[in-house]
Amino acid sequence: MIEIDIDWATGQIENEFTIEGSGIWRNVATSKDGSKLAAITTENNNEVFVFDFNTNSSQWFELYNPTSANGVSTGDIEFPDVLEWDFSGEY
Repeated sequence: MIEIDIDWATGQIENEFTIEGSGIWRNVATSKDGSKLAAITTENNNEVFVFDFNTNSSQWFELYNPTSANGVSTGDIEFPDVLEWDFSGEY
């Protein structure tokens, strides 16, 4: 994953650096405010990686299906295929 900072007034790249260069990432989505990114790997698993540029921290999130039973969830998610942030960029 590479971060590229662009000066949109001039169209010039201001800064470019590699966040993670292992080549394991299948898809990446940046939050609408540009402060976070979510990524999934080429392994088909039920986890999403989230990196916060403001705090320079990251966390893995396991995906699951909630059910109508209190406190019960299913583990039948095989892998995410689409990434999209809501308006707030919260996670």
